[in-house]
Amino acid sequence: MGATTELPARVRAVAEARLAFSREYSGLHEFDGQIQDLSPDGVRKTLGGLGGPPMSDPLDEATVAGAEASLRTRLGDLELHRRDPFPHIEALDLTSYERDYAPAADRMEARSRHLAQWPDAIDAAITSLDSVPASVAVAFLGSVRGLRSAIRPTDGDVGTKAAAALDRLIDHLAHYAALPEASEGLGAGRLIALLGCADGISVDLERLAARTATEKLRTNELLRDACERIAPGEPVAEVVRNRLTRHGTFPEIVNSAQRLVDDAREFVRSRRIAPFADGDCLVEETPAPRRWGVGRISWSAPWEQAAPARFHLTPPDPAWPSDAEDAWLRRFGCAALPALTVHETFPGHASHALAMRHVASPTRRTLWSELFFEGWAHYCEEMCLEEGFQDGNAVLQAGVALEALVRLTRIENAIGLHTQEFTVAEGARLFSQNAFLDGPAAMAEAQRGLFEPTYTRYGVGKFFFMDLREAAKREWGANFTLERFHTELLSLGSPPLAPVADALGLGRRLTRWQ
Repeated sequence: MGATTELPARVRAVAEARLAFSREYSGLHEFDGQIQDLSPDGVRKTLGGLGGPPMSDPLDEATVAGAEASLRTRLGDLELHRRDPFPHIEALDLTSYERDYAPAADRMEARSRHLAQWPDAIDAAITSLDSVPASVAVAFLGSVRGLRSAIRPTDGDVGTKAAAALDRLIDHLAHYAALPEASEGLGAGRLIALLGCADGISVDLERLAARTATEKLRTNELLRDACERIAPGEPVAEVVRNRLTRHGTFPEIVNSAQRLVDDAREFVRSRRIAPFADGDCLVEETPAPRRWGVGRISWSAPWEQAAPARFHLTPPDPAWPSDAEDAWLRRFGCAALPALTVHETFPGHASHALAMRHVASPTRRTLWSELFFEGWAHYCEEMCLEEGFQDGNAVLQAGVALEALVRLTRIENAIGLHTQEFTVAEGARLFSQNAFLDGPAAMAEAQRGLFEPTYTRYGVGKFFFMDLREAAKREWGANFTLERFHTELLSLGSPPLAPVADALGLGRRLTRWQ
């Protein structure tokens, strides 16, 4: 759709290798109506197209090299497209065409072309997905079934063929879901390779676990302090479960989140703590194909015309009993929802995406380090508490601590699952014990660690940005301001972490997670 964006050849090859992400999150709408070939032959062809002469700008070179290393590790060395349904579901998903980035007629024409390619893409997915762990298949069956909701009566014969193909994919995953439980982790060596490949950083799992344990102590103290302010003398677990996870109905939660979005945007504007908070953001129910997590944002992308971001919250499954529904809705309780909103919108992902529009380098305007953008958003939660969002009240403090405990438990869970220290069920108990999640909320977090072990990026990224801020305070002295730090940081785009400190003049290139 529209003109082809001028990009360096290596950057375009990476963008095409991440086609669905590039279309929605970088805004490369020349990819509208296309589906990436994720068959074994298609993946080999994709990997063969990567690489080329070094780029003249060192940060651009680090950015594209990190993206290439990630693809070679994920698709080549680890062959994750054989065990993880997510990239195949992402390739099929039609949700991105609902945002107002172009005239409706153009978007709907592209959507129709996309849907017409479902049968071939699903055949490719079935061919590739030959090593799906049972727990991963179970986690994604709901999202795959949810893809059916995108097919409309007006799609006619194209829709009928797409639905028939989708049934084949559902049957394929149901087969794997019914298999006996087996050892499903990657193993320590493969986990280490995956966690560091995109950011040029070596990973020591023991050091990472130790840093996580230290941060858990600090975070639990933050939670205890908040609970003592809320209900003096009452045990923390009782304060959390009886007071901090209170919630309304799901529609009431959506309305509350929209008010919080507006409050957070005004806070960022008035306090000048991040460079961009001028975009609109609408809170909506998560589309059915994306309901494998609690919530996510589809932001206004750097290469497209400005449009409202969409902050999606996932409703409980209507088939769940009332106790499971309540356990899920507690994930959006009065303490957690403000922190989640700051993370996804302002000054988190929505602000970051707006900043990306102003990055001069086409390379860094296009490519995103997941560790950078998720670390930034998670860092923003506690930073906003420190700066006085909602007057730093005790409920927000507790919510920030609880969200941090979820992210720290993700690190423990990913390491435990993939070094085979424990099972998914034991991981779910870990989320219940450490982060006060119950029922489907705890199980969803545990399962996610199996198919997305890189969800360690939230906590690890926060470690990085907290450490970097302290380095900036030391180096800049009286010239340090939060506005300056955040503005200079986001002006880089979303590069891999290894060169960030050096790019800001704050120290040597990072080589390992501390």
